[in-house]
Amino acid sequence: MAAIQLNGVRRTAPDGTVLLDDVDLSVGRDELLGLIGPSGAGKSTLMRAIAGVDQIHSGVVGIAGVDMTRVGMRDRNVALVTDARRLRRLMSVVEELVLPAELRRLDDEDEATDPRWWARGRRGGRRTGRPPGPPAIPRRLMSRAMERMPTALLLDEPLAGLGPVEQRTLLEELASFRTATGITVVLATNHHWQVMRLADRVAVMRAGRIETVASPEELRRRPCSTFVAGFVGDPPRRFVDARVAESSGLGWLVVGAQRLRVPGGLPGPLRERLDTVVRLAASPDQLWLSRPEDSVDLRLAGTVESVVHRGSTDHVIVDVGSGRWTGRADPGTSPAAGAAVELTVAVRQLSAFDPTDGRAIWHGDGGPSPG
Repeated sequence: MAAIQLNGVRRTAPDGTVLLDDVDLSVGRDELLGLIGPSGAGKSTLMRAIAGVDQIHSGVVGIAGVDMTRVGMRDRNVALVTDARRLRRLMSVVEELVLPAELRRLDDEDEATDPRWWARGRRGGRRTGRPPGPPAIPRRLMSRAMERMPTALLLDEPLAGLGPVEQRTLLEELASFRTATGITVVLATNHHWQVMRLADRVAVMRAGRIETVASPEELRRRPCSTFVAGFVGDPPRRFVDARVAESSGLGWLVVGAQRLRVPGGLPGPLRERLDTVVRLAASPDQLWLSRPEDSVDLRLAGTVESVVHRGSTDHVIVDVGSGRWTGRADPGTSPAAGAAVELTVAVRQLSAFDPTDGRAIWHGDGGPSPG
């Protein structure tokens, strides 16, 4: 049974603007679901609809298997948190529940499974040599506490206004809290790194709709559309258009007046697009400033537009004629803006999309990189 089940949820503004457009979403028990999307995508509206703060105009909102569509927010047993102070107070509920004065002293065996151990550890108590971090807590030991805990914790940009160090600290505490309680969490944020590190799955919103729901790894490796590919990642992927071609048994991707060989020949989905244009997406992991040993038919010539220094690597933004790609370089070796350079491309690791509707056509197999 899902902790949260949305079917065809729709909400419109008084002026007729569609805020939520037939949203279907299922969030499992014990799951941490990340909710991301650009500003105005509908993340906060969706969270308020789940919590019952705003009524929907059609569709069904289910909480723990019960239709709560017309039930007020006070009776939905979900907690909507919009700032860090409220989040900390809610997380402290566990301590209040499991540390009454009459509790017997825990022995070592109980400490491995009892939620009171976790709470005492957060208060700085003795841990009797146990490794740091919360224990794995069976649901049966938390059943009494969970009667007074929400079915789901909805976090709508709860870390806004905090510095990076404070954000990371509170996220670590949230991860421990979730492990200890087994509570379902939906975390809506504009900061992708928060959910890509913590979430079991991530839902990407766009214009009031759910674009996709996938694991963080799936979003990184196999984005379903140009929107997702260009939105998720640090930095997001960049695009160039290329014509799919074949000659003398070799597959090629023709980028402007240049061409890239496809090692091993054209995969089926690209062969079906022979002599048509596709949109290629690449991240800095798949591009680098060319080395002398790199094959010449896996290179694209271009002009450096700018360089972004990112600690252990530099990101070099290069105009290759039909778009801009970002390649990587060792710190201190990056050419200046305006310099002519070549990028080596791990072609079999690219993704290709339909240039009209943006849907994914092909994702590289992570096969051999050029070298």
